[in-house]
Amino acid sequence: MAQEPERNKAVKIMMRLLLPLALIAALLGAGCVSPVTITAPCSVIAANQSLTCNAGGPATQATLIYNTNFDPANSLTLTYDSVAITNSLLPPPAPSGTSNAPIPPPPQKNYYTNGASHTLAVNDTCGFFCVYPTVSVTFTPAPLYVFAPSPQQNAPINGSLGMPSPAFVELGAPLPSGTTQVTLSASPPIVTFGETQFGPFSNQITVPISASANEAEFFVQGIKGQTVGTAFTVTATVPGYQIGTQPGSITP
Repeated sequence: MAQEPERNKAVKIMMRLLLPLALIAALLGAGCVSPVTITAPCSVIAANQSLTCNAGGPATQATLIYNTNFDPANSLTLTYDSVAITNSLLPPPAPSGTSNAPIPPPPQKNYYTNGASHTLAVNDTCGFFCVYPTVSVTFTPAPLYVFAPSPQQNAPINGSLGMPSPAFVELGAPLPSGTTQVTLSASPPIVTFGETQFGPFSNQITVPISASANEAEFFVQGIKGQTVGTAFTVTATVPGYQIGTQPGSITP
């Protein structure tokens, strides 16, 4: 029984010795540079920097790169709007490697519903007592524009009951390469859409947009029997962009 106070005393002494070391390790960790960098949808210039930006292209994936000193044995967490998506990183994090994770993460749709900003954040550790500064990107997805041609840009859409009317959808930030698909629909569904003036026409269509063109033309046809002047809204969606909308009305 006499040994118990001595043991407690020894434990207290040990804790007093370890606590300053833990604080020193934490302070050292706070001054370190994270070995993880976010490069998409916007690039963080310095690994320990937080950035606010407008996405310069389709925001479809988060991309992380890892320095040679990255240790996958230590904890790493990637969040999208505070929701962990670390398990979506492929290939798995590794020194000198690159990983991608889809954004918005499933089960969300692959486009953005409004102009709100979104935040990707990486938190990683360098040991039991060592935490790197958070690396984050707060980005606003690129817009999508839907409009009728001249006499003025961004003009309302015509849903002609006669000859189909031309309209355009344009990307607010260019594709880096290749082709993407834009889906067009109307609410209420009182018009139909075609890729060309000659159809075929349907309530919803998907048309391609190439990196070289940055926009696509389509045609709008009012459904027979609709009243001239009746309003509708055309909606366009493209992966990685904000939803584009444009009001319109039935015309003769």
